Order: sequence, then structure tokens, then C-alpha cells
Amino acid sequence: MVTTAPRCERHACRRALRCPARLVGQGTHTGVFEGIAPTGRTVRTQELVFYRVVGGKIVGVWGDLFPVVRDALRALDAA
Repeated sequence: MVTTAPRCERHACRRALRCPARLVGQGTHTGVFEGIAPTGRTVRTQELVFYRVVGGKIVGVWGDLFPVVRDALRALDAA
């Protein structure tokens, strides 16, 4: 699974303690993921994450991509 770089405006994070970012990615399901056998299908996901910023540098991140990908794969099976 390959994701794109965060689209977080640089100026939005200069003084903030937490910086939100919307991550959008896509990839091909080629291996077992959370017990779901490979489908060979393209999966597109998006996720909201928050970066913790100290001194202008990212020192932590909060987000949970695994359920987002798992649910996208299950939706492909249901379609």
C-alpha cells in the first residue's frame, strides 16, 4: 500500500501544537492484510491524522490507517 505525502499547509503548523492532515492514498492489495486474502484490486483510502509539533518539527502522530484500509478491502468484497 502506497500513500501520498500529507497535504498540510506549512504555515498552519508553525505555531500549532497539533497539525491536522488529510492523507489520501491508493495501492494494490497484493498480500494478506488483517486476515483478508490478496485481491489484486486497487484500494483508495483517506484518513485524518494529527501531527504533534514541537519547535517546528513533527515529534508525534495520531491516526489509525489499518481500520480504514481493512474497511476499504471489505467493501471491495461486498461489491
